[in-house]
Amino acid sequence: MRRFLLIFFGVLLGSASLLALYVVIDLDPDDISPTVESPSWMARFEAAARARAGGEYATLNDPRKLKTLSDLIAPGESEAVREVALYKLRELPDKEGVLAILRRNQASLTPDQFEVAIATASKLGIPKSKAWLDSLYKALNADPAAHTPLGSYRMTSLLLSVADADLVANFAERSRNAADYSRNKSSEITCFFPRNPDYFVAFPNADDMIEQFGDSKFVQTLDGSPVPGDVWALPILRTISALRNRLTDQMGFIGKYFSPEVMFRDNLLLGRYGDDYLIAAFKDKNVTVAETMMKIFEALGSDFGVKRWDVGGVTVSSVMNRKTGKSLAYATPEGYFVVATDSALISQALRTYGTDRTASLGNDPLFNQHYLAMEQTEERGVMFAWFNPTRYFDMIGSDRQTARRLAIVARALGKPVNEAPTESGTLAAMGQVPGMIASSLASGQTSDNLWKYLVNVRSVGKNPLDSLARLSKINVGKQIVPFLSGTATVGYFGLDYLREQYAYSNTGFNTLIAVPLQKAPAKFDSTLGIFFSRITSLAYSKEPLADGKNRLFLARDTTTNDSLLQARKFQPSFAVIDNRILLIATTPDLLQRAAPVFSRTWSSVAGQGEYIVGSIKVDSFAVNSAAYLRGHLLRTDRYAPEEITERLDPLKNALALYDRLEWKFKTEDGLRVGEARLVAKK
Repeated sequence: MRRFLLIFFGVLLGSASLLALYVVIDLDPDDISPTVESPSWMARFEAAARARAGGEYATLNDPRKLKTLSDLIAPGESEAVREVALYKLRELPDKEGVLAILRRNQASLTPDQFEVAIATASKLGIPKSKAWLDSLYKALNADPAAHTPLGSYRMTSLLLSVADADLVANFAERSRNAADYSRNKSSEITCFFPRNPDYFVAFPNADDMIEQFGDSKFVQTLDGSPVPGDVWALPILRTISALRNRLTDQMGFIGKYFSPEVMFRDNLLLGRYGDDYLIAAFKDKNVTVAETMMKIFEALGSDFGVKRWDVGGVTVSSVMNRKTGKSLAYATPEGYFVVATDSALISQALRTYGTDRTASLGNDPLFNQHYLAMEQTEERGVMFAWFNPTRYFDMIGSDRQTARRLAIVARALGKPVNEAPTESGTLAAMGQVPGMIASSLASGQTSDNLWKYLVNVRSVGKNPLDSLARLSKINVGKQIVPFLSGTATVGYFGLDYLREQYAYSNTGFNTLIAVPLQKAPAKFDSTLGIFFSRITSLAYSKEPLADGKNRLFLARDTTTNDSLLQARKFQPSFAVIDNRILLIATTPDLLQRAAPVFSRTWSSVAGQGEYIVGSIKVDSFAVNSAAYLRGHLLRTDRYAPEEITERLDPLKNALALYDRLEWKFKTEDGLRVGEARLVAKK
């Protein structure tokens, strides 16, 4: 309908007026990419099996099926065919033959294929398969890299949505065991994206969400504030800001309607592949914007190089900055606008869309079923993300597969992926310490396993961390670590900016950590006192707590006598409460405030099953951060005091519209799921 109206008015008014009319009468119905059909993974498997066996897979007898599946699982076949073949093995009666194939090929399997293979092994239900899984678990668990933090995550979906005035993020780890290999429909726009991006993000109603955000109370509270304008000075947005200004110079008053941040409409999709990005959206105004951009770049002559080439009948235009070597390419195939930061990536995307959709992310059965389940016309839906936390956070050791494999085998054996929280009473006590802004309880690896990871994976060469034992003359792995549980509650109590000598700035939260102890020996605090005093330049004094049963180990920095520095400098102090809770604070003052609360109110409470739970008081965080920023900005001399007030006060008032940010994550059937919610004030 939109195209018809444009053509009609174009004939009536002429092409010059058409552009102005297109801007003023911005017809914007929600566009939803159609679902299209392409061969399912099961169809691809059946075609490969037919080529191998010379007949339909369903007509083969069981020995021929076993031989065919064995051939298809061997390296050399496509990932899709290998994965479905691993899945089909569980249908055969020769369970020992199936187990032999799994054992023979397990080392060559990708993490996704390994997950399907382990699920197949667990379904065999024979003693030999159980013994093999047990042996795998034992071997993997012995590898320190198997306990890399965040190293065990699978592909994950994150759905950000608006619920009344709250902003809600739903997090769900996904298992290949739930993939439906017979699915042959996918959203057409996702067919531009090759499989295995570093991450994929979709904004189903990008322009509607931008408009709603612009009309929100949060933005209205910032009315007249220079903060929105300052945002464009951020490094990531400077290029877009410069382009906006140039578009205005070239196109006059209507240039603002063609700014890059508003040119993308419904179904804005982005994928990252290494250092490059791929974006797809509906055309809408984008063709006009792109051509205007190209004319600008061509006019700059020596600064930019422009070229065009053909990919499967689609013209690709590319511009390269001669100074930086960075390039940007775009194409307009059919109803879509595709942009990439690399010419090879956009060529691959166009080939994937045009001739090889089975190689696209949209054809992946696990991704497909969750992406299509999202309500793409609902204005409350903000964002859908598909990513692997392991790859995103890139912890040292996560390049090895053992952590992911250990989690997969643990799930098959019914073993916990995360250590169950020993208790949640520390979280309740933390909330009663004066001045607390945020708190969180987290349960993960046991302390023994985490220590092995730190020493054997994080350390290089001959384990430099062993120097801690040499300095302190204490065997940390035997005298300290075994008595610490895998659960810790962390409280944040204010952000400090402290100007120190030699122009060095010390910035950080005042933090309190509470760790439940398990079977700690008597005088465990004395062991910790020796350890801390020998590995630092701090001197520790002992101060009895009012209850008479416990004592505080208060640190004092020996490099200064200045009372102000002494009060605020990082000086980790600690106490052991009732031989059950270890408290570590960043300053003596914080420990002296917190220890009586824990001694008086703490009681052991069974954990509720969540491995991460916590909250932030938004108003307290805003006030505290504003005070920190004010002090920081005054010291940098970038803004005058009145300019700082002009920026910080409206931002603080805007954040005051929200009460708290809270999160809760748990494990269900070996998969991690959770929710985070930014709660608005009623």
